[in-house]
Amino acid sequence: MTTVLVIGVGPAEAGAFPPGLSSVGRLPDSPVYFITSWKRSISSLFTFGAQDEAMLALKYANEDIMAIDALFNKGECQIAEKHCDTFQEDFQKAARLALKARFEDGKRDAAILIEALKQSNLWQRDVLANVLCNTSDTNSNSFLDAMDNSSLDLGNTIEGVYGADEKEAFLQEINPFNNMPAIETAKVAQEAGDNAVIDSSNEEATESKLNEGTLSIISLETDEDRVNPGDRCRIECNVVDDNDSSLTYEWSADGGEIDGKGDDIKWIAPDEAGRYRISVTVSNEQGDSVSDSLKIKVLSIDPPEIDEVIVTPDDPQYFVVQPFSKKYVILQRKSCELECVLENSGDYDFDWDTSHGSISGNGDTVTWTAPSGKVVVTVTVEVSDGNGNTVEQEIIFDVRTCAPCFL
Repeated sequence: MTTVLVIGVGPAEAGAFPPGLSSVGRLPDSPVYFITSWKRSISSLFTFGAQDEAMLALKYANEDIMAIDALFNKGECQIAEKHCDTFQEDFQKAARLALKARFEDGKRDAAILIEALKQSNLWQRDVLANVLCNTSDTNSNSFLDAMDNSSLDLGNTIEGVYGADEKEAFLQEINPFNNMPAIETAKVAQEAGDNAVIDSSNEEATESKLNEGTLSIISLETDEDRVNPGDRCRIECNVVDDNDSSLTYEWSADGGEIDGKGDDIKWIAPDEAGRYRISVTVSNEQGDSVSDSLKIKVLSIDPPEIDEVIVTPDDPQYFVVQPFSKKYVILQRKSCELECVLENSGDYDFDWDTSHGSISGNGDTVTWTAPSGKVVVTVTVEVSDGNGNTVEQEIIFDVRTCAPCFL
């Protein structure tokens, strides 16, 4: 079975460069790509204000997408998949800074940033959709996650500025079954050998396949997207088949158990916390088939407990630990890695915040960059399990401006 994504003309033209960018530049597979990373770090250090910082992060996210596309075209699929993480970090940072601009610069400036993020995200999704046209199902998760997570990050920013209704409207706008004709999915079954090639540019064959009867999944819904270990969760698949033929449903999951068959089943959550993908493939008597999937989070039973937060400076010579005051002294504009270590294992949510400076990354490990000027900074990490149990810890930094004082 080979998945073919039929790409139409959407709100942003796939393959075109976004405003302000005209070339891909150095790619992550280059042995000197560290120069690009170094230049990015320097530019970030000398960019101030939430609005300018957000636009710079968005520029980097757009560059990441162009690099992913170029790497995939070169056949460097694994490197392209890995670079999806960098893209998500940069776009998440841009979205977070847009929300910060709401409080620092006002709603008008935040609105300008959100519009720029929207336009870029539409273009980014189109580029990733084009990549998905030519990748296998086993290699598609990184690209799909990049699409979903970036749009969700933007949706959260929209909610923080305009409210939940606007977030819902945005997510509906990018829903591929509604206002996104750029991604119209068709499953094409083909029995072929190792050297078989599907010519997706053959318009006559594609139109014939689509016109002989449309089989599509219009929704894949679950009662709960967060459950406890052992819970039973109902999942329903709604399908439209123009041939009005008998349908076969094949369900699978990367964890837990499937109970039932047909278009309505129960998924039994496993004991181990985590995010699990449940997939369904629907086939009709004409040999057409279509697939979809969703993710459900299994919550941790034990409330989170923080063991410690490990602070690792990027430049140790400008970093001093004060054990008695429990403070860290660091030179302005220097960075350090913060890792939140828990006493118990599980799938927890980590929320990082800082009174000054900036945070990049997500999960249990992030990078904090000190601001310019002398100031005492409080960095807070809050860990939650989704059941209402939270725990937090503060890290205090004393930012200094005198570089020779460290030597």
